Amino acid sequence: MILFLVAAPPPVAAQTQQYVSDQLEITLRSGPGTNFAIRRMLKSGTPVQVLEDNGEGYARATTADGTTGWVLSRFLTAEPVARDRLAENEQQMQNMRQESALAQERLIGLDQLEGNLSRVQAEKENLLTELQNLKLVAADSLKIIEENKGLKRELEESSATHQALIEENTRLGDESTQNWFLIGAGVLILGMLIGLTIPNIRWKKRRSSMSGINIDF
Repeated sequence: MILFLVAAPPPVAAQTQQYVSDQLEITLRSGPGTNFAIRRMLKSGTPVQVLEDNGEGYARATTADGTTGWVLSRFLTAEPVARDRLAENEQQMQNMRQESALAQERLIGLDQLEGNLSRVQAEKENLLTELQNLKLVAADSLKIIEENKGLKRELEESSATHQALIEENTRLGDESTQNWFLIGAGVLILGMLIGLTIPNIRWKKRRSSMSGINIDF
């Protein structure tokens, strides 16, 4: 099936890219006619570079490997043959399916990343909350430490005061004992003096009474 027939314009030297049409094979001859030798056979879909068209149904063309010759113009078409276009379309479809699969994978990855980002954000908020709590605990700890230092100072001061009171009480106790000892000694001495004085007073009174009595015989 020929998709495009090349018209027969005057010979030109412009180079155009064309393709062998949907034929099994065509001949590339050394000249523009069947009486010229065949240089090679060109399969359907083979790209050739058209160098000129002689206007008599033949075109001079060169292949990709540099072989130059003449082919029938009616077997050339400006577009790739249907088979090649179908293969190209299938390849494009395959590429599109692959790109779609990659896009789907990327979309899934994006969803996973969004989920991970949400979890990271939640963990960040939890860490910030824990950090705030730790700051509060640290502040309370510092406050407790300062209070403990103050209580320790007060305890040391109380202990010093208590020790001073003990020493003062001991001193006062010693002084009281000494005073009572002195008072007891004084009372004892006074008692002894009284004990010695009273008999003398009685004896003197008795002698005075006896001296005033007259006894007759």
